Order: sequence, then C-alpha cells, then structure tokens
Amino acid sequence: RVRLSGQAALPNLTAFIANVSNLFAFTWSIDDDTIDLSSPAMTTTGNTRSNLVVKAGRLQPGASYDLTLCASYRERVACSTINVIMNTKPYGGTCTLTYDVPV
Repeated sequence: RVRLSGQAALPNLTAFIANVSNLFAFTWSIDDDTIDLSSPAMTTTGNTRSNLVVKAGRLQPGASYDLTLCASYRERVACSTINVIMNTKPYGGTCTLTYDVPV
C-alpha cells in the first residue's frame, strides 16, 4: 500500500481562513496510463483529495512510478511530483535453523 499526503497554502490568507485546503481543487495523477487513480478498485481515497492511498497489491513490485499532485485555485495551478519505487519481495539467500537441544 502507498500513502501520500500533500498540502497547499495561500501565504497571506492562511491566518484568516480556518481550513484553507477547502479552497483548492486537488488532482493526483500517475505516469502509467494503465492505472486509474480515480477507480475505487485502485485507491481508497480517489484522486481528488490532498491525500492518496493506493491499495495493496495494485502497483507492480520493483516498478518506479511518478505520482503528481496538482492543486488549483482560481485558475492557477501548482504541481509537485514524487518518484516512488515499489518494494519487491525478498529473494535469494538462505535460511538455516539450528537448535541447542534436539527437537
């Protein structure tokens, strides 16, 4: 599972408005056209909130993804991108059990 959270602020208004994030429209996107972040099968949050939670097992192990969050306010848009590299399951190596007393 991947959990990401973003935020946006208006420098001169933050002190006067209790919940500034409600002024923004948020959109998450991903650099893989086969992944639909708005699908309930893919995320628990959808792609229009400041946070994004991608369900476990939906992204390819070992793959690298660029996730972008855009915040818009009065026709102005600002975006930020993060690169996420998914974990892979352990492989290779050995595992040896030894006992001090026979079993």
